[in-house]
Amino acid sequence: YQVDDNKSLTHKDKVQLLKQAAAIADLNEDVEWGYDVRMQLLRESYYLTNDEELVTNFTWILNAYEEHPDWFDENDFLWEYKWVLGAMYSNPDVSMEQIEAILEDFKARLTRNGHGLRAYYDRLYTETLSIGQVKKAKEYLDLRNECPQDDVDNCPACTLDYELDYYLEAGEFDEAYKIFMSSSLRFR
Repeated sequence: YQVDDNKSLTHKDKVQLLKQAAAIADLNEDVEWGYDVRMQLLRESYYLTNDEELVTNFTWILNAYEEHPDWFDENDFLWEYKWVLGAMYSNPDVSMEQIEAILEDFKARLTRNGHGLRAYYDRLYTETLSIGQVKKAKEYLDLRNECPQDDVDNCPACTLDYELDYYLEAGEFDEAYKIFMSSSLRFR
């Protein structure tokens, strides 16, 4: 049974049910079920304002993978890793040294699984731009754009949206307009 099957539940309701399921899985020492439930929990927690749930469950998933790498596919949670990185930047209890270590772990996992570094540079770009370091953000944007897209990268619409953010933040409105108008997405 997937919690997603019940459309009448809110994200908060689903998170509560999934937390109960995770507790039951833990009581039964069922790591595989605990992993599956926590992957669902990650996806539901993403829509809530409490990043603590996201980080706690993701840490559990990482630990389960490290203990049983033959049971799980690391690619299954690389997309969610990007969410956790975003939560780390906004958490005052996480130091920049910790964030840098987490970023290096993400980078290593991308490389180990045959992915490029586009998602890594995109995360650096997004966070740098969000704190107003426009010049540094452009460096990361350029590095991101040099890397080919893969299945850990954002969709084309999000990629365009994030790129336009830079040009708008930098006050380069004509360039933002030119990029938007030359995009195949504007015709969809």
